[in-house]
Amino acid sequence: MWELIIPIIIIYVLFQVFKAITNTQRGAFILVVLPILLCVVNFTIAWEHYWRGVPFPNPVSPGGFLYDIIARIIGGTIDNLLGVDFFTKIFAWILGAFFYVLIFYGLHRSVYYLFICNLGSETRTIVFLGWLAFFTYFYYFRGLDSISVFRWLSMPYMVPKSVLVYYWISIALVLYFYFIEDRL
Repeated sequence: MWELIIPIIIIYVLFQVFKAITNTQRGAFILVVLPILLCVVNFTIAWEHYWRGVPFPNPVSPGGFLYDIIARIIGGTIDNLLGVDFFTKIFAWILGAFFYVLIFYGLHRSVYYLFICNLGSETRTIVFLGWLAFFTYFYYFRGLDSISVFRWLSMPYMVPKSVLVYYWISIALVLYFYFIEDRL
C-alpha cells in the first residue's frame, strides 16, 4: 500500500513545486539555467570518464591544457626543485576543486539569492536546508532516478572520488557562508 502512496505524494509535491516555480518571474532560471549547469557538470564528468574517443581532452582532467599548465609545469617544477612528488598532485586536485566546487557553489548560491533570500529568517533557513537536502538526494544519491528528467540530470554513475569530495566541499562552503551571512 505504501509503495503506491509514497510515489503519489512525491509526484504531487513535485507538481506543486513546479507550479509555484512557473508562477514566478524567476522561474526561467530554475527551469532553464539549473539544468544547463547540471548538464555542464555532468558533461565534464562524462567527458573525462566515458568518452575516450573525444578528439581533445577535458581541460581540467589529466591530459588537458589547464592540467598541463598548472599541475605538470608549475607543480612539476616545484617537485623537481624539492625532489618530491607532491605539488603536481596537489595542484591537480586544486584545479579540479576550483572547477567543480565553483559550479556547485554557484548553483546553490544562485538558487538562494534568486528564490530564498527574501523569506523570513526561520523560513529561509528551513527552505534553504530543504533545497540542499533535496538536491543532494536527487543529484548525489540519485534518489529520483525512476523519474526520467531527474535521471538525466543526476550525477553520472562513474564518478571519481575527487568529484564526490568536491561536491561535499561545495555543500560545506555554501552552509558556512550562509550561516555567516545570516548572522550579519
